[in-house]
Amino acid sequence: MIKSYTKIIVKNNVRIYISDYQKVAQEILTIHKYTPLASLILANGIATFGPVGFLYDIKKVSFLMKTNGAIKTFLLEFQNNNIRALLGDGSVITEYDENGMFNDIPLILGIGDEGLLRVSRFVESFPYTSEVPIANGDMITDLVYYLNKSDQVFSAVINDIQLNKKNHLKVDKAKSIIFQLMPNHNEADILWIEKLIENNDFKNLDLIEYINLIDGEELKHQEVISKCNCTSKKMLDAIKLLSPKEHNNLFLKNENIEIKCDFCKKTVSMNIKDYN
Repeated sequence: MIKSYTKIIVKNNVRIYISDYQKVAQEILTIHKYTPLASLILANGIATFGPVGFLYDIKKVSFLMKTNGAIKTFLLEFQNNNIRALLGDGSVITEYDENGMFNDIPLILGIGDEGLLRVSRFVESFPYTSEVPIANGDMITDLVYYLNKSDQVFSAVINDIQLNKKNHLKVDKAKSIIFQLMPNHNEADILWIEKLIENNDFKNLDLIEYINLIDGEELKHQEVISKCNCTSKKMLDAIKLLSPKEHNNLFLKNENIEIKCDFCKKTVSMNIKDYN
């Protein structure tokens, strides 16, 4: 399995972010072991929102989707080309779970049709946050709506996510393309994007073939990995934020407690002496 990456390409007045996040999605799905639809939603979120950090050329950005659907929340954090992600509830069950047809389930059935997408960009550790309503509960339309509405940049997004029909925790494909018009664009640039998408089936072409069709200038090749930034110190610092009453309840019965990171499932044992 090749390393996950985003290539940044310019064609005329269009900036293009073309990404293969199969490896990252595979590693994160293996950690969480969600049900088929939940795994499909998570893989979609990783391939769709993962590359957005490169749009802003900043070290850290987070994406929080809060919904009325079964998953409740989707959270992805991008920091220094490292990605971690999770769902609020990964136990959603459908009638297609056993027959390998889960790739065809509309994501809205798990995401829901109401909620918000909140994006936080961190500049020198200070978050600049903006949010928009969920547009369609399918990840790509939700991202496009955010980029067009909040960033006021005309954008188009396509993706192709496929889980293995025999093992939904195996990611066969997790690729995406984000098109963005540059300030000096014209009508010809818009028509070029529309025709490229309409005349070439992204799902039936590999990324090298699609890059050749774009025939643009590659500016950067950015590799990304699945990595959690949790540490024992951060977990201890989180415990220290508890009120005295919560602290007493926590250590009332045992001198030792275990803390688990929701992203990577790392567990840290802590003694009351560590806390003090």
